[in-house]
Parts: sequence; C-alpha cells; structure tokens
Amino acid sequence: MKQHQIFEYAQNYYINESENLLINNNKLCLKDNSLMATFKSQEIKILPSQKIVASWGALTSEDATVEVKVQLYIDDKWSDLVSYGEWGFGRKNGTHFQENQLMKLDEDEMIVLNKKIALAIKYEVTLKRKDEKTKSPEFSFISFALDIPNYQYEIDQKLLPCEVCHDVPRLCQLVVPEIGNSICSPTTITMMLKYHGLDFTKYDEYEHRYIANISKDYGNNIFGNWVYCTVATSSFNLEAYVARMYSIEELMYHLSKGPVGLSVRGRMVSNEKDYTTKGHLLLAIGYKYINGKLYFLCNDPNVNNVYCEYSEDVIKDTWRYVAYVINN
Repeated sequence: MKQHQIFEYAQNYYINESENLLINNNKLCLKDNSLMATFKSQEIKILPSQKIVASWGALTSEDATVEVKVQLYIDDKWSDLVSYGEWGFGRKNGTHFQENQLMKLDEDEMIVLNKKIALAIKYEVTLKRKDEKTKSPEFSFISFALDIPNYQYEIDQKLLPCEVCHDVPRLCQLVVPEIGNSICSPTTITMMLKYHGLDFTKYDEYEHRYIANISKDYGNNIFGNWVYCTVATSSFNLEAYVARMYSIEELMYHLSKGPVGLSVRGRMVSNEKDYTTKGHLLLAIGYKYINGKLYFLCNDPNVNNVYCEYSEDVIKDTWRYVAYVINN
C-alpha cells in the first residue's frame, strides 16, 4: 500500500445504529427515514505532508448531496474543518477559498501554512437529501494524495512493460465554442470516461462541454478543479481520484493499467505543437522507446490533432506530479 496515497472505503466503516446511516452494497447511505446524517472518521496518521488533496467517489443527484470536510493535525493541534462544498450531480456545485490559523483550502489543495507539516487527518462526510422519496446519496470511498517532502517511492522497473498504448477516443478542447480555451481538465476526463465505454452525445454534440458543465467549480468559477473533475468522473460508478506520484516510473506503472490525466505547467514541445502553459491537463495514454529514448504517448486536448508524443525530458520538466487515475 502506498504511504502517499491514502484510501478509506465505506464498506469498512463502523456505523452506530443511532447515526441514521447504513452500509448498503458497500456504500454509505442514509436510512429510509433520515434526511441528513454525518459520518465522522477516526484519526488517520500520515507521513509529514505539506499539501493534501482529498477526492472521493459518490452517487448523487440535484436533490441528494455529499459534503466532505477535512481537518489536519498540525503543531500538536487540530485545524478547523474546511469544506469541499456540498456536491450533487447536476447542481451548480462550488467551493471557495478557506483559511484558518494552521491551513488553507485553495481550490483543490489543502496547504499547511508557515512551512509546517501535517501529521494526521480527520474527515466528515455529510449525506443529505430533499425528502424521504428522494434516493439517498451513496458514498463509496475517499482518497488523500499527500505531498511529502524528501519522500521517495521506488518502482521495480522489471515489472514495467516495454511499451504501452491504450486506444482512447480523441477530443480537442479548441473546437468547443466560447469555453474551449479553458476546458482542458474536463476534456481530459471525458476522454477517460469514453475509454471506459461511456457516451454523452445524446446530451451535447460536444461531449466534453457536457462534462465541463457537470464538473465545473462554480464557486471559484473554474473548470479545472482537480477534485471536482474526479468526483464528477466517479459519479458514473467509477473509482476515480486525484493522485500524487513521485517518479516517472510510478507514472509508467499506472499507464500499464490504463490512461492517466496529467497536470502540467511550462513549455510543451511535441511532434505536433510547441506551446507554453501556466496550467494544463492532458491525457497520457501510454509510452514507448524510440532509439533508446523514452516518449510518452498523449491525447493533448490543446493540440488540433490531439495525439502527440512528448519526450521524457518534457514530461519531467512540466508535469506537476499530480494525476487523474481511474482504478480498473
């Protein structure tokens, strides 16, 4: 088990019968007569971390929501809770900047203040629905991606295939009217969803515009909130989460299982386009060696032809070591 990627699954929760909650089909749900209830976790000890991203999987609706709140143990005391907002599929969901004496929530990242470190996590999950006739939200898991100073995670390279390429439908963000220049993140997750067999053409001729509106953070007015993009993806009963990785080899390991969304920043030089970005998401679909040099095969939504190949050096220079992953 990775120490830099924490998972907790609802199927393992201990639920007191008086809490108006139950576990049904391995998911945390409201009891039939309950409109709102909160699950509170035990303390989770972690390696010393400076930044943490929470992401989770839940089935929700406009009238049945999930709200995740998190607090960190810093300087021998617990921080105040910060909230990722009340999230429901089809709603105009939003979070907002929050700061207390010990940490802040800036869009998707919880950041420890004053160069200090967090040593533990506690969280709360609040399930809520409009009335008893409304189907309960269903919460399945939560994950925490940890930014740990001076940490290393080794991958046995002998376990890695020599070459990987997943057949992923290609979508270009630039063709979408009005919002095309700002939907790299939802375009990336739309390609991941289509890879898993989903189709959204009945909702919009531009499938990535449909997903962009579902995953948008209306509080910060952005399409690129990492957490909201993976929560939207998990809304289709997939285990999607924000990951932090610690090496190119770890990325290669995940690519051996399926495509991976990459958060990048800097100059992107490929066989198709040369551009510089202050923040961008693209989909790595595999890798291969050309004359002994490693290249990553990508569906880049900012490239007209979408498919391109980035050298290992470009990825090392631009990748923020944050990724979108869907467990198979």
